[in-house]
Amino acid sequence: MKRAKHVLVALGLIAGSAGLSGIAVLAGPISPAGATACGTQTSVVVPAGDHIMRVTVLGGNGGQGSGAESSNTPGNGGEGGGVNATFKVKPNKNYTYIVGCGGASGPSGGGVQGVNNAGGAGWANGGNGGVGTVGTLFTNGSNGNGGGGGGASGLCFGISCSSSTIKKNIRIVAGGGGGGGESMCAGSDGGGGGNGGASTKNGVSGGAGGESGGAGGAGGISGGTSYVGGGGGNGNGGTYAGTSAAGGGGGAGFSAGGGGTGDELDCTSAGGGGGGADYAAKSAKGKTFVGNTGGNGANGSVSITFQP
Repeated sequence: MKRAKHVLVALGLIAGSAGLSGIAVLAGPISPAGATACGTQTSVVVPAGDHIMRVTVLGGNGGQGSGAESSNTPGNGGEGGGVNATFKVKPNKNYTYIVGCGGASGPSGGGVQGVNNAGGAGWANGGNGGVGTVGTLFTNGSNGNGGGGGGASGLCFGISCSSSTIKKNIRIVAGGGGGGGESMCAGSDGGGGGNGGASTKNGVSGGAGGESGGAGGAGGISGGTSYVGGGGGNGNGGTYAGTSAAGGGGGAGFSAGGGGTGDELDCTSAGGGGGGADYAAKSAKGKTFVGNTGGNGANGSVSITFQP
């Protein structure tokens, strides 16, 4: 008789939703794990008799930027990257995963400076979105933020998994998406955050501010030394009635994305943050690169299946 698969799934809910921000569910003879928050390390043990581990790891998405007025079009957060892969494993060995949180989305129609711009926690943290400058032009205020960059998700051999884990024990890192840039005026769109993932060699710089903010670049598949996303550029007292737009935070990853550039010119918008890079160890077989389609600020996820 063929043995059943043992499946673990760790899912993130939308960032900022009430309650727990991640759920771990185990099926089969493994004891239930209960609830696991994104940004929290959780260890599992390979069941007796199992020698194959199939995984899908998705990074957190970037948050949406603010719109200084409700009619504006802020930049959307980029998608977190993701990796599908298979590993040969030994029974009773420990593996640890961490789900990357989505970046916070800035308030629409103005808001309090420095609120809802945090980068998501995870294997490495996404960069904070920049902070806009209070102006006198808009009755509802223009003091919003760039969206926060998404946190990276990770899977490691052993009982810990973070950006300080030695490289030989890291199996998968899924980069976070970049945060969206703030939109200052109608018709001047905030730059979208870049997607995390596997399109280039490294995590890339965020977009520049401008008449419509530049989009952040996509992440890559190669490792660097900077894992934490770059912070979005602040608006610094622009020339247009004192208003200025804030850039999106960079997505975390094995090579992190840079923050988007803030802008201070007349009624322009800020750039989105760059996406973080994915990583898969050489021992990963059959790997494919995917994305987190959950939308602005969605947390990442980790799915693990053990079988003989």
